[in-house]
Formats: sequence, C-alpha cells, structure tokens
Amino acid sequence: MSLQGDLYERRLIWRHRMGQGFEWLCRLATIGALAFLLILLGSILIKAFTPGRGKGVAAVSMPASGPHDGVGDDLSYLVSNISGGQFEEKDRPGIKQNLFTRTDVQQGKIVFNHDGRRVAPLFDLTIDSKFSADKASQSWKKVGPGREPEGVAIPSVHPPKPANPWGWLTWRLLTHGNSDDPIDSGIMPGLWGSLWLVGLTTLMAVPLGVGAAVYLEEYSKPTLMTKFIQLNISNLAGVPSIVYGILGFTVFSRMFGIFDKEKTYVEIGGILGLKTIEISLPLGPVVLAGACTLTLLSLPVVIITSQEALRSIPASLRHAAYALGASRWQTIWHQVLPAALPGILTGVILSLSRAIGEAAPLAVIGVAAQISWAPGEITGVGDLVQHPEKLIKAPFDRFTALPIQIYSWVNDAAPNFEHVAAAGILVLLITLLSLNGAAIFIRQRFQRKNHW
Repeated sequence: MSLQGDLYERRLIWRHRMGQGFEWLCRLATIGALAFLLILLGSILIKAFTPGRGKGVAAVSMPASGPHDGVGDDLSYLVSNISGGQFEEKDRPGIKQNLFTRTDVQQGKIVFNHDGRRVAPLFDLTIDSKFSADKASQSWKKVGPGREPEGVAIPSVHPPKPANPWGWLTWRLLTHGNSDDPIDSGIMPGLWGSLWLVGLTTLMAVPLGVGAAVYLEEYSKPTLMTKFIQLNISNLAGVPSIVYGILGFTVFSRMFGIFDKEKTYVEIGGILGLKTIEISLPLGPVVLAGACTLTLLSLPVVIITSQEALRSIPASLRHAAYALGASRWQTIWHQVLPAALPGILTGVILSLSRAIGEAAPLAVIGVAAQISWAPGEITGVGDLVQHPEKLIKAPFDRFTALPIQIYSWVNDAAPNFEHVAAAGILVLLITLLSLNGAAIFIRQRFQRKNHW
C-alpha cells in the first residue's frame, strides 16, 4: 500500500474514533442531565411525603430504675428554661407545670405539650430530696434525650405523633388557604391565581404575538425600521424577568402615578343582567396587572417562535394558493397559519411554561403570599351560577400565585414549612405538565393534518 493510502487510512480511523468519542460525550451529557433531574425530583418527593415534626400532648414517664429509687414521694423535679413546649398536668391542659414529683410522673399525671419547634425538648432540671444524706439539690443545664446526666433517673418525654404521616400532598392542601400553621396551610388561592394568570396571559399574548409575527414575516418590507424592531424583539427575549416586573409595577400597577393624588373609581358591568362593580384606579397588585406583566414577558418568545414557524412553510404552498386566485390574507389564514400552527404552539408552550413559574415580576408588582381567597372568590361552577358578576370582578381582585406561596414557605423559619413547600412544588409541576400536555395534544392534532 502506498504512503498516501496509509495516511488516508489512519485519518479515517481517527475520524471514526472521534465520532465515537463525540457520541459517548453526548450520551454522558444526557445521562448527567437525567441524573440531576432525578435527584431534584427525588429530593422534592422525599420532602413532600416525609412525616413532619409533630406537636401536641405526649406522655412523660420514668425509667424502670435509678439511683433515686426508694426515696418516696419526696423526690421533686423543678424544670425551667424549657424549649420545645411545656410540662402540664393531664387534668389541667394548657397550664404550665414546672414543679412536680416523681410519683406524679409515675401515675401519669404529668404530660408534655410539644410546640413542634424542636424534635426533642431541652430544659434545665433541679432534683430535690429531703431524704438524701446531705439534703442538697442537684441541677443540670440543657437536659433532654441524649443529654441525660450519668447515673440519674430523670423524666423521659415521649415524642408526639408525627404530622401528616402519609405525606403533605393532601386534599386539605388543595382546598384550603394559607395559614401560620403548616398543618393547616393550603395552596388553593395560589392555584386559582395561577390559573387566572395563565388564562389571561394566553388571551393577550397569543393574539398579539402571532399577529406581530404574521405582520413582520408576511407583510412588512425589509426596511431599517423593521430590522430595528426585529433586533429589539430578539433582545427583549433575554431581558431578566425582574425588569418586566419593574415595568409592570410602573405601568399597570401604579399607572405612572396618575391616580396617586385622588382615588378614582370606575364602574363596569350592568350588562346582561350582571351587577355593576366598582374598580379603583390605580389597579394595584391585581390579577389583570400580573397578567399584563407576564404578557410582556411572554411576547418576545411567542413572536420569535411564530416567525420561525412561518418561515418553515414552503414558498410553494403560498404560490399554489396565489395561482388559484387566493388573496394574501386568504393564503395566510387558510394555508400558512394552519400549517405553521404546530410550531406556533411550541412557542406558546415555552412562553407560558416560563410565565407560570415566575415569582420575581409578581413580587415586584406587590403580589402578597398571605391571601386566603381565590380571585373573585370563585372556587367552583356554583359560584358563577349564583353570582355571575364575580367573573368580571376576578381580574380586578387581589391575588396570590403558586410561585409566590412556595417562595414564602421556603423562607419561613417555622418547622414543617419545608414539607409544605415541597408539596406546593409538586402541585406547580402537575399544573404545568397538565397545561403543557393539553397544548401538546392540540399541536399533535394539527400536525396530523399536514401532508406536505
């Protein structure tokens, strides 16, 4: 074989090995991404279905034997600086009892009321006995499970029943409002608030975004102004969400401060038999202000992906429609848009998926976490049947959203709120996957109709 043939063969072998190495690198990247995703999802599931730190009344008992056996009722215990709850008499719940005898404990008269702030309580203990040789008392600091003094029998506090032993993703979580108590906390206001946000954002972002994309792609000429608009749309797609929050706060929530000096009220309704409701201006942190802010956040992605979907349609489809006598708008409406709809829906899915998980812009416009009602106080079809005016009131009502509630629970120092936050994250993921699943189903239906 010639020298050139050997060189060619070595290069061919090297290219094959490089191709195999690149393939394995892609495999490792995919496996790593899946591993991180599984670790993240696993940590959320573990937190959401782990029993929480319990609270409430638990028994107090004495060890079977100890150095103080045989001293009778005279042995007394004085506890102080208790963290994690308080000692109480069983027959007098709610009243602190810091002094009791060994016999009281053995007869079950003393219980401990856990406040849920500690896994096990700690307290300072002083033991008194008139029958001891020196009649002296003994004292210890920070006594508790695992910190018992050697050779001394002290009262043993039993742990309380764990909170939510079957997990925190319960029906109560889905049907109740927020609370200072993690066991009573619910995500219903945030769930309804997020659904209202997504619905209004879709109604505003999809027509505006698709309309802008159709104009820029099908009607506009490649002028300097068009290129300038296209450049700004591309730049806006990468702007941090908190910037949109500042814009939404100024424009939609405060309305440029025009109505700051004097409160203004606008009456709407009074049609189709609906009651008239008053809307105060400026709007403040209401559903409509949040939806308008998220619409601004979603528009660049919707416009860019819609333009790409329109560009992917073959020019022959347009030429065939023109050859049959169709006008430009008929070609766009009946041929181009239906063919581009799967790609447009992909952009809508991406933009709404980002919008439903955003907390920063909502926090900037002033959305609160501690709200216990749904927008318009609508929680079912029955509310709309009995009070249809609530449908008009809801967009102008104060609200909270799933990301805001989850953020507040994560930052809450009280125990068990980390479990509630994990359950809230699961609700947010299920809601997001459900909405995306519905959009993907619609997209697949339209893709089957494309035969070119």
